[in-house]
Amino acid sequence: MAQFEDAVQTVRTALARPAGEDWGWHLRTHLRNLRLAIIHEPIVSESWLASRCGQAQRERMALISRIATLSPIVLAGSEHAEVRQLVERLLHDAERYHQRVMDLIYDSVELEFGGSE
Repeated sequence: MAQFEDAVQTVRTALARPAGEDWGWHLRTHLRNLRLAIIHEPIVSESWLASRCGQAQRERMALISRIATLSPIVLAGSEHAEVRQLVERLLHDAERYHQRVMDLIYDSVELEFGGSE
């Protein structure tokens, strides 16, 4: 789970760098690490959480697809402001997805151990 937070932080750091000759290349490298972190997020498959698990899986696939779509745009990097905005939106959605996965994990463990009652 720390891998995800580290990946998000490195993308934010790369976004904050001044736009230079290798800005897009560095950002793309960090986006690749974010993609790997998303791929390695735990998968919850409790039957009573099937609907929420399915939603999380669809979000995971959409994020991976968005990163693949963004990679060549980031590498070209001619419109830095637009690229920054697209990546910021991606980070926001990735963090929301990560929270959803953490909530699923919590809910599955809570039921297993009896919850708060």
